[in-house]
Amino acid sequence: MFSINLYPEFNERRNTARLRVVKTGILAAFSGVVVLAIGSLIMSAFLINDRVASLSEIVSHQTDRIQNQSALEQELVSAREMLEIRSKRIDWAPKLAMLSEMLTEDLQIVEFEGAIERGKTKKKLAIIGETGHEDVQISVFTEFVDMLRMDPRLSNDFSSLRLGSVGGGSGTRFQILGDDSEGGS
Repeated sequence: MFSINLYPEFNERRNTARLRVVKTGILAAFSGVVVLAIGSLIMSAFLINDRVASLSEIVSHQTDRIQNQSALEQELVSAREMLEIRSKRIDWAPKLAMLSEMLTEDLQIVEFEGAIERGKTKKKLAIIGETGHEDVQISVFTEFVDMLRMDPRLSNDFSSLRLGSVGGGSGTRFQILGDDSEGGS
């Protein structure tokens, strides 16, 4: 049997139509993949923005914490410096109170001088006093120096206390010298 094709372009059109349907399917599938990719990129952008906002909040919180910590460290450094200065400082009030407690009626303080040498940590003390009368035994002065040596309010800062010169005049003048070196007499 023979078949006669009265419409030869019919097969061509049918093949072209099939090819068009296949191309349209492929194009639709590709477009679907592109739309999904774009959608996922948009979602990723939103998630990234949220993550960046969260991280920037964490960074600002950590920055504030570091600044607070550095402020606390600066306060701690200042406190340590003040303590160091305080430890080198001599508190004269207890020493003067102790002197007033230990002075007898016949002894008076005429001059009191205390210092810390600049650039050094050496402390110096000079007490000049006198008695109201001339016939005082030297033992009165040595006993007074021994009492000063025994009192921690003075001996903690001045480990060496000694009797200096003793002179005459209307009353007997005496001098007590002190410093923070070991081995004083």
